[in-house]
Amino acid sequence: MNAVQEHSPDLAQHRVIAKPDRPVTVAVSGELDMSNAGKLLQWIMAAADDHPDAAVEVDLQGVHYIDSTTIRTLIESRRRLLGDGRGFRVHGATGHVARVLKTTGVLAVLSGEDEPSA
Repeated sequence: MNAVQEHSPDLAQHRVIAKPDRPVTVAVSGELDMSNAGKLLQWIMAAADDHPDAAVEVDLQGVHYIDSTTIRTLIESRRRLLGDGRGFRVHGATGHVARVLKTTGVLAVLSGEDEPSA
C-alpha cells in the first residue's frame, strides 16, 4: 500500500511518500526559513508518528532556499528520531541549499555520510 499526502502552506510545500519496508519520505519544495521552520518540524514528526516502524528521509531536491533556522530544525529532527532509535537522513540538496549545508558543515551529518561503516 502506497500513501501520498500533499499539503500547501505559504512558501513551502511537502508531500509524504510511504512504501512498505522503506523509509518514509518527506519531500519538500519551495523556501524554508524562520517563517515555516515550525511547519517543517511538524511535517517530519507527523510522518514519523504516522509510520512508527520506518526511518525518515527528507528530500530537499525541490527546495531552493534555506536559512539557519531550517538547519536547526533538521538537526533537531535528527536528534529526536535518533534518540527514539529511528533512522533519519536528508538527501537531494542542490544549488544554494547544498552550498549552505556544506559551508555550515552539517551536510555529512544530515545525509548520514559521517556514520561509521558497520
